[in-house]
This record gives sequence, structure tokens and C-alpha cells, in this order.
Amino acid sequence: MSLIDTLTSLFAPDDCLSCRREGSLLCGVCAKALHQPPGTCFECYAAIDGIVCSACLQRSGCGSITAAADYQGVAKQLVASLKFLGNQSAAKVMAERMMNVYAPPPDTLVIHMPATAQHIRQRGYDQAALLAKQIVRLSRCSRASLLVRHGRQHQLGSDRRERLTQLQNVLHVKRQESIQGRHVLLVDDVLATGASVKAATAALLGAGAARVDVLVFAQSIGKREGLYNLKPDCL
Repeated sequence: MSLIDTLTSLFAPDDCLSCRREGSLLCGVCAKALHQPPGTCFECYAAIDGIVCSACLQRSGCGSITAAADYQGVAKQLVASLKFLGNQSAAKVMAERMMNVYAPPPDTLVIHMPATAQHIRQRGYDQAALLAKQIVRLSRCSRASLLVRHGRQHQLGSDRRERLTQLQNVLHVKRQESIQGRHVLLVDDVLATGASVKAATAALLGAGAARVDVLVFAQSIGKREGLYNLKPDCL
């Protein structure tokens, strides 16, 4: 959070997104409405304890995939506040929730999923980078912006196969020597089809990462209830 945001929070505190109570962007009472996603694999829909089954996890190449909340209600409001309303203070609230469900080892290298250049220009920041900064602030990890995105691929309205095709040769790792042998934590705001996660994981492992874990704030309920109502730039 920037100095301006910090001063603003002191002299003009946020109202709770849910109940409008003054004091914080998400009050303690409404924070209890954040629930982790139901135990169903987001890819094959198998009933499990988590968000991805062992078979789908192995195919993804990830060491683990963790979501802090289900993408609905208050969680959806927080994502919209950060991505579309310019409220950067939402990143702190979201990161604190993410750290409640995943504690990275101290030597972990935190890398964010990059937004498109067009979205960064529109918003003035990359929301996943803000989340990564907050996670580093709350942990003993280091952070590096090593994953880069080329092109202007828009995934809204595409199914998983189309998204995977669109992302081929789009995500690349710069300064590959920086991640060789490292445990990497890939951070993003929303997980939907998992296409971006799969592409990013392949790029990071191909560049020499020893392991890639994925931590997102929210997991979309996906195709079961209309994934493609998500706004642009979700996974």
C-alpha cells in the first residue's frame, strides 16, 4: 500500500464493503463471511478436500494450489474493488486472508501472475503484483517480477482449451538464473479454468524452478454456474 493510501486510511478510513461500517474495507464481522471453496476439484469436479485433486494437480505440474475464498459475495466485492475500482488497500485485506490458508517457507520466492500491459495502463498497477508485495510484507519471503506476458490475449468468453491455446508462448521467464532450484510461490487474484496457472507453471519449471506452488485469493465456481460472467483478466 502506498504512502498516500496509508495516510488516507488514517484520516479517511474505508467503509466495510459489505455492511458499510466505517473503519476498514472489511470489518471483522463481515470477514467471517469469507469461506474457502467447497471441496470439489476445479478441473474434474471430483469431491475432494481442497480445490484440485491429486491427478489434476500432477497434470498441472504444480506442487500445490490453494485458494483463500470462494469467488462470491464479499470475496467478489474485494476483487472488484481492487481490479476495477482502484482501491489498492483491498490487496492488504486479501493478502492477509491468503496468508491464513498458506504459510510459505522463508526461502520461498514469490512471483505474481502478470496482467496484460493494457490492463496495467488502464488501472495504473498490476493487482497481482500488489498481492505479492503484501504477502512478502507478511512473511519472510523474497519477491521478484520474473514472469512476463507478451501479447494482448483476452480470455473472457473462452473455454479452457481455447485459453490454453491462447497462452502458448505468451508467458516467459526473464533472468532464469534467479529461479533455478528455487521454491516458487505463484500469486494471483482469481482462479477459474486454471489455464494461466498451467502455462505459468510450465514456464517456471522450464526455467529451472524446483517447485511451484500456487496461491490465489479466490476460486471461481467455474462452469457449474457460468464462469464466463467473470470480468476480464481473471484466470
